[in-house]
Amino acid sequence: MGAARQSHFTLRSSRSLLWSLSASCLLLLYVFSQLPWALGWRIAGDFLAIAACAFVGLRDASLSLAQSCVAFRLENENEITLIQRNGRHLTGTISADGVVTPFLILMSIKKDEHGQQSLLLLPDSMSRDAFRRLRVALRWNR
Repeated sequence: MGAARQSHFTLRSSRSLLWSLSASCLLLLYVFSQLPWALGWRIAGDFLAIAACAFVGLRDASLSLAQSCVAFRLENENEITLIQRNGRHLTGTISADGVVTPFLILMSIKKDEHGQQSLLLLPDSMSRDAFRRLRVALRWNR
């Protein structure tokens, strides 16, 4: 596999992802304010949008929740082991429907035990060299 030189990747919090989530949340709040909904429904929609963005921001951008993926290992073929902040290891396979570009990596992971999970990585999620090696490994593995 192309990731033989570095099969373990450690993640760090991503400011780019946090800014993108914040901008998306603000845009969604603006859209809700323009809808002809009753005030109660708008407040409920605003609350849900803020709560969802906060949860994703804490879990995926700042990596501060127990179930945040803080590292992963690429194994044989398309196998991956996710390492969560709480120390739990989840194994799965990387689906072919992911996206690999110079600016982001979106991996769709079918976990053996718990369904499916997506992992969105931006260049500031890890070192520049590690991001490049991961992109190469994922492209060659297809």
